[in-house]
Amino acid sequence: GIGVVVWGHGCAADRVPHDSNVAQRTDDPLFVSRSLRVEGDVWTFVYKAAAEIGELGDNTRAMRRQVLDDDVLRFVLAQPGARVTIIGHTRWASVGIISEPNAHPVTGEETDRPSPLVLAVLNGDVDNYADLKVEHGLAVAESITTDAKVIPSLVARQLGDGVDLRGAFVRTVSQFEGSVAIATLSVAEPDRIMLALSGSGQGMCIGL
Repeated sequence: GIGVVVWGHGCAADRVPHDSNVAQRTDDPLFVSRSLRVEGDVWTFVYKAAAEIGELGDNTRAMRRQVLDDDVLRFVLAQPGARVTIIGHTRWASVGIISEPNAHPVTGEETDRPSPLVLAVLNGDVDNYADLKVEHGLAVAESITTDAKVIPSLVARQLGDGVDLRGAFVRTVSQFEGSVAIATLSVAEPDRIMLALSGSGQGMCIGL
């Protein structure tokens, strides 16, 4: 999956093409493919593919079609001043069933409270994710079972308590056990990506 954060475009939700189903896309609590989050002029798009079987390249082709067919994304990208930050995940995670809600990126949204919008992707495993969910009382939708969910949820909790992004990220990842490569993005600061690498065998690619 990929999360595409676009800002600086100056668009309001009522300016997008009329047939784009913006309201329906923003009302998806599981953040499945083509979900959309709008916070001022920071718009977050997500595209995912979760196929258990298939040929090499099938998921990429499916996601390319979704991006090319998205008239809302095309509209905001065409605006003067639009800027983009993207985080993505290129393989299946080892924790959780194969489903779009479990595909990365995931958000820090919880079922019992509003929270700052944070996205995260994880390569590797957070071995103590179940303990952290209980310790912090995270209210996660039942169908989201990936260990990656604790990353944006814990960062969002601390942002909500007034901790700055760097501090919230460092405090969060310092609690993890396991081998991980993590990218996290807060829509409050869309031009920054927080990165963490711990253990062996996990990798990340960074592009400007």
